[in-house]
Amino acid sequence: MKNPTKMFFLSASAIGLLLLGYFQGYLHGVAGVAASQMIDGDVLEKQLVSFSNGVQAHLTNLRGGNIFKTGILNVKVEDKPFGMHVKRGSLVVEEVFPGFPAEKLGIHPGCTLKEIGGQAAKQGTWVQVFQSLPTPFELSFFCSSAGKLGNGPLSGDKHNFRTMVVKKPYGMNIQVHTVPRVIDVLPGSPAEAAGVKRGFVLTHVNDQKVDPETWFNAWQTVKLPSTLTFDTAVPVHKDNPFFNASSGEWLGGSLPKADLPDDWEDSDEAIPGFQDVWTTVKELPFGMHVHAIPGKVPVVKAVSAGLPAEAQGIKAGDVLVKVAGAHVDSSTWFAAFQHAVPPFGLRFRRPDTEHAEHGGEDLLNPKMPHVGDLVVQVKERPFGMHVHRGSDVVGDVFAGTPAYKVGVRKGCHLREIAEKSVSQGTWMDIFQKQALPFSLTLFCPKQVALSKKGPEGGKGPLNAEEHDFRVKVAKRPFGMNIQSHTLPRVHDVLPGYPAEAAGVKAGFVLTAINGQPVDADNWFDIWQSSSVGTELTFHTNIPVHENNPFVDGHLDVKAAPVLDESGGLVIPSDLEKGHEDFRAAVKKIPFGMQVTSPKGGRPTVRSLSKDLPAEAAGVKVGDVLISISGVPVDSSSWFAAFQQAAPPFGLRFRRPNSSKNSS
Repeated sequence: MKNPTKMFFLSASAIGLLLLGYFQGYLHGVAGVAASQMIDGDVLEKQLVSFSNGVQAHLTNLRGGNIFKTGILNVKVEDKPFGMHVKRGSLVVEEVFPGFPAEKLGIHPGCTLKEIGGQAAKQGTWVQVFQSLPTPFELSFFCSSAGKLGNGPLSGDKHNFRTMVVKKPYGMNIQVHTVPRVIDVLPGSPAEAAGVKRGFVLTHVNDQKVDPETWFNAWQTVKLPSTLTFDTAVPVHKDNPFFNASSGEWLGGSLPKADLPDDWEDSDEAIPGFQDVWTTVKELPFGMHVHAIPGKVPVVKAVSAGLPAEAQGIKAGDVLVKVAGAHVDSSTWFAAFQHAVPPFGLRFRRPDTEHAEHGGEDLLNPKMPHVGDLVVQVKERPFGMHVHRGSDVVGDVFAGTPAYKVGVRKGCHLREIAEKSVSQGTWMDIFQKQALPFSLTLFCPKQVALSKKGPEGGKGPLNAEEHDFRVKVAKRPFGMNIQSHTLPRVHDVLPGYPAEAAGVKAGFVLTAINGQPVDADNWFDIWQSSSVGTELTFHTNIPVHENNPFVDGHLDVKAAPVLDESGGLVIPSDLEKGHEDFRAAVKKIPFGMQVTSPKGGRPTVRSLSKDLPAEAAGVKVGDVLISISGVPVDSSSWFAAFQQAAPPFGLRFRRPNSSKNSS
C-alpha cells in the first residue's frame, strides 16, 4: 500500500486543483461547454514534478484574475474558428485569441496539443487534420503552469542533471564520439531554458539508460512529457573532433572546398559520382540521425525504424546539402532543421560508391553515375519518376521507388516505351495504358542541372537588363521587403524564397507591376492585389538617395522588445507612456498592411490597403508593431517573422493614444 501521508497530500492537491478549475469556470462562464478533465493523483505524481511550483503558479495567476489549468486537458471543438495559434514547427499553443472558443475552454499559452479526434497530433499535419474534421470533435492537451513547466532542471546533481521535455523541437544537438554528448544548444530553445549546456553527456531518456547506439531512437520515439538525464562532468575524450582541446571550446565548422569535389558548395548542378535525392519533411519527428563533424559534410548516420525518414527512402551515407531551400554545412544544418516548419524540403547527395557503408564520408573516387542509353523494366506502378511538363526530361525521381532502384535519375531523357518511340505529348498516355511489365528506354547525359532554370519554374529573370530586370512571381509569399524613401527599393530578400531564386537583390528599385508603372505611393496597393504569375520589373542600378533611413539609419537606435524570465513581453520605454496596446489576428494573406521600418527605428504602419483584412481588423496608420505570434520584433526582424508565420497568427502593436495624437 502507498504511503498514507503521500496519498493524502496528492489527494488534497488534486482536490485543490479541481476547486481552482471550478472557480475558473465560474469566473469565465464556461458552463455548457464540453467536458474538461484533469489528471488524477497518480499522474500528478509523475507529470507535475514539482507540485509546489504548480501551486505557486496557480496562486500567482489567481491574483491576476486568470487561473490556468495544468495537466491533461480534454476539450470538445464545437465551433470554428477556434481561436488558438500554435507555434510554427511545434505543437505548443503560443497565443489564444480573446472571446474565441479556445479561451472559453481554458486553453492557454504553454498547452501542448497531444490528440485530435482521438489520434496523435503531429507537427506537420495537425492543421490539415483540424480543418478537415467535422465538428464536434475532441482535442487533448498537456498544459503546464503558464507554459513554464520544463524550464530549469528537476535535479542539479552534476552526475544526474535531469530536465523535463514538454515540447519539441528541443534545440539540443547531440553528436557521438565515444558518448552521446551535447555539442550545441540553440539560443531561445527549451533546452537552453532548462539549463542544458554544451559538453553534457546524455545518459537516460525517461529513465531508460542510453548509449551511443541507442540514444537517438529513444529520443526520437519518446512520448511527451518526458525526462532527460545528463552527466555534466564526463571529461572530453581524446581526439574528439567536435572539441578544440587547445582553446577549450566546442567547434562550429564549415565545409573546406579542398576536401570536396569542385563546385560542391552552393551549387545546384549535378555532381559527378553523386545521385541527387529530394524529400519532404511533412511531420516530426523525422527519424534521421545526422553526423556532422566540423570541417566535414553533414552525413546521415542512421534512420529510425517506423519513422518518416525510413519510409521516404533516406539512407545511411546520404549527404545533407539543403534544408528548406537553403544550403547547409556541418555548422548550420542543425539550426536550419530545427527552425524549419513542416512541410519543408531536404536535398541530399547520395554517393554512387562501393563504400557507402563507410557513412558517406569517403567522397573521393566515387563511381560515376550512369551516362548514355539506359534500358530498364517497369514491373510495378507507381514507378516514381516525374517528367517536366511539355518535355521528355525527368525532373524528379522519388527515393525508394522502382524508378530510383533501377537507376533512373534527374535529367535523363525519355526515348521509348515498350521499344516504341514516344514524344512529349504522347508518352504519358502510352505509359499509363501499357501492360506490365514493359521496357523503358532513356538517354542520360553526362551532367544535368538539378533544378529547372528560367521563367517557367519561377527561377531566373525573364530579362536581365540593368534598366529592365523582369521576373515572374511563381509563388507567394515572394520574400522581398520593399521600403519607400524616394523610390520603392528592395530592402531585404529572404533566403530560400522565390524572390531569391528569381534573382531579385537588395537595392533593386521596383518600377512596374504587370507593365503598370509604380512609384513610392502606389506600389503597395498594386502589389497586394497582385496574384501568382504577376510580372515585376526592376531597375538594378539606381543610386541610393541621400539620407535614406532604410540604408544608413539616421535615427537614434531603438532598443528591441524582449521577453522577461516569465515569457512576458517587456514594453520598450519609448512606447510606454502615451501608448496603448492593440492586438489583431491575421486570418488570411494578403493582409494589406504596409509597414515602414527605418534602420534603428520602429516598424510602423504606414498605410492600409482598402478592403483588405488589416483595415477590417482595426489596424491604424501609426501603429507600432512589437510582436508577431508572441515573438518580439523590431525593424530588422519583423518582415521575416511575418512572412514565415502561418495564419491564423497574432499581431501586437503599441498605438499612440488620442491625447498624444492631439498634442
